[in-house]
Amino acid sequence: MKSTMVRAACLVLLLSALASLGWSQSSTPSEPDLNARFGKALGTDAAKIVQHYYLVKNGGVIEFTAKDPTDSATISAVQKYLDTQKDQFEKGKTEADADVHGKVPDGVPTLKRLRNEITFYAVKTDDGAALRMFSVNEQARQAIQDFLKFQINEHKTGDPMIAEQ
Repeated sequence: MKSTMVRAACLVLLLSALASLGWSQSSTPSEPDLNARFGKALGTDAAKIVQHYYLVKNGGVIEFTAKDPTDSATISAVQKYLDTQKDQFEKGKTEADADVHGKVPDGVPTLKRLRNEITFYAVKTDDGAALRMFSVNEQARQAIQDFLKFQINEHKTGDPMIAEQ
């Protein structure tokens, strides 16, 4: 009788642990899922690039570079992606970011609303590209930085969370 109760208690504990593990995994997207969705949007394997998000006094910068500086396909994909992102931000079309992250990133509603107060500038580099976003409007600047902080956290880049002066 005692061993039956012990087995039943162990079974209940095991089932509870498995149920909570399954719930926690399904409620938050995993990093491989994020990287797969990002790679699909990017047009290349996200593992082939280095991402950086910089906060600066009047906005911020997204910088993607190919890990292999001779990987012309990845460099081209990065350049095309950030140029397209610039165009999408200017038009207020930010659905791609929500698709990649599974939710609307911080700052995006304000970026969309104040897009005419922001200068978006995409620049190609030898090994990738950068998207610069600047504004003299305080709310727009804060939205840019909130968006970049969200990216830093989501992609775990370790970039500074304070603006460079």
